[in-house]
Amino acid sequence: MNFLKSSLFWQDMLDKFESPILLKNNDFKYVWLNKAAYDWLEITPDEIIDNSDYEVYDRSLADLVRQLNQRVLSTSKPDFLRITSYKRDNDVTTLQSALMEIITFKSSLVEDETGAIFILEQIDILALDSDESTAKLQGEIKRQLVVAQDLIKNIQILANIGFWEYHIATKTTRWSEYLFAMCEVLGNETEIDYNVYVNLVASDYKATFEQYIYNALEKREPFDYITPLILSNKQTKWVRNVGNVMVDENNAVIKLICIVQDITQTIETQNALKQSEATFRSVFENAPMGIVLGDTKGKYLKKANKVFTDILGYLPNELNNKSIEEVIHPEDRETLYQLYNQTLATNEKTFALEKRYIRKDGSILWANTAVSVVKDDDGHEYYDIVMIHDITKRKTMELTIQTKNEELDEKNQQLQKYIDSNLQLESFAYIASHDLREPLRTINGFSKILLQKYNHILDSAGTEYLTYIGNAAQGMNQLIIDLLEYSRINFNENEVVEVDIENEINKTLKLNSSYVSEINAQITYKNLPKSIKGNRTRIYQLFQNLILNAVKFRKPNIPPVVSIVCQDKTNYWQFAVSDNGIGIANDFLEKIFLVFQRLHTKNEYEGSGIGLAICKKIVQQHGGDIWAESEPGIGTTFYFTLPK
Repeated sequence: MNFLKSSLFWQDMLDKFESPILLKNNDFKYVWLNKAAYDWLEITPDEIIDNSDYEVYDRSLADLVRQLNQRVLSTSKPDFLRITSYKRDNDVTTLQSALMEIITFKSSLVEDETGAIFILEQIDILALDSDESTAKLQGEIKRQLVVAQDLIKNIQILANIGFWEYHIATKTTRWSEYLFAMCEVLGNETEIDYNVYVNLVASDYKATFEQYIYNALEKREPFDYITPLILSNKQTKWVRNVGNVMVDENNAVIKLICIVQDITQTIETQNALKQSEATFRSVFENAPMGIVLGDTKGKYLKKANKVFTDILGYLPNELNNKSIEEVIHPEDRETLYQLYNQTLATNEKTFALEKRYIRKDGSILWANTAVSVVKDDDGHEYYDIVMIHDITKRKTMELTIQTKNEELDEKNQQLQKYIDSNLQLESFAYIASHDLREPLRTINGFSKILLQKYNHILDSAGTEYLTYIGNAAQGMNQLIIDLLEYSRINFNENEVVEVDIENEINKTLKLNSSYVSEINAQITYKNLPKSIKGNRTRIYQLFQNLILNAVKFRKPNIPPVVSIVCQDKTNYWQFAVSDNGIGIANDFLEKIFLVFQRLHTKNEYEGSGIGLAICKKIVQQHGGDIWAESEPGIGTTFYFTLPK
């Protein structure tokens, strides 16, 4: 086997044997010799390695050895050649008579893990003088037999090989010593019942094994069969059974020999490998992401799972051996190759990136891509594993969000300009309101003084004119007060607290109880939330304006009826303030929320026309919306929402 050449242990052990041991390839050329062989042949490695028997022996001996080797190769069975009455001179080994010698060439076949066949040849040498006794010859034969038995025993142990043989004539079975240990059967007797080994074979294999034995004995068919043995402790041991029969000179079967090799570790390794491969295959096929195996250069796709082919719109196996450039977006190829080469150069194992792929239909796919470079034990690249996760929807959303953000930035800039302008206007209105009220107070004050002190010298027209001046100043002052209040809604910071809606409505009704009783108004509320988050003062002002607005625009001689109802809309509260008043034409339903927008004269209904504008501003300040629905002559409902 190959380890005879490479293992220092084997070389050291075989060098200790006195018998020459040689190894030839199937071209009959020497590839290895032990020390005893070099000494016996009196030759150096350069003179024999890669040479044949014809460069070592004379032609007659070389022919005999070649015939022996050819028989072993053709039959795959061990064989031997015994030569007597030959000698060595200074050049080559010959068959000429001189010193009496008995030389035995023992040849057999061995095989390494790659399946290569070699010829193992052991040479036993017995040299005798003509007057040497037969006893000395027998003693030497016994000594050589012990050496051979020790060699066989050591080889059995090192190779995990035992054997048993069944003798036809005596119907007896003999086990090798190592087979006892292998099968964990007690005792060291060489003879044992034939059925002991057969009964160790697992039941599912036993009938086939017995058939192999039958065919060997009856049809002389050799067998090579792997079976599990069930030992006494219930453990399983896998063995390889190689058997054949031996025949006598009359070609009659004399015994069956079965060589048993313990291959448990090999089988377990194979099973573990199969399990590992099955696990990998299951993960590969059932993974929720696309997986593809690539070649060692990252250029071609070798095998893709179903998720990968589905993502790219291909049928199974359509991607096999396809160039990776056919499925990668041209603009992303250079980045991929740079990362790939960088990973190889830095001995890293993985890298990841987001890149685009081209589907079979030509559409673009975005995928989160992870690449693992698998290397062998020597650090050489073996293959690549590419895993992808479709992120096209996410990328589309990101692009949409980016576009919306850009639009929002533009809107925010416009809004900021509006806010800056609006704040300037509110600040101006606040300051101007204070400055404007001072001359109005002067006009109103002096008009009253004139009426009081000079009433006796004024005629009726003068008195009337001064009265008009005073009333106009008071009206203008009220407009300025309302404008100031409107500006304060945004100009001042508002504290947000839990506001009891029912309590704020009751405060409005109590404060205006005389007016409500005077007009015989009926005001009800129901389904109100216990509380909402907002500014208490503004919420109170909101409900007060809407309630007073509802009773103010009543129909003549009909008591006003006002109802306040709330609905839970999951994320916000929706309030409705309904009345049975005069109603509003549809053309004015939006205009009524503008500042100073009046639909009636002051003689018909008092007010500055700013109350609903204040309501709208309060609702919007709280993050809600307000609108109205109305039918002239029937009544109006004001709806507004407040977040929870």
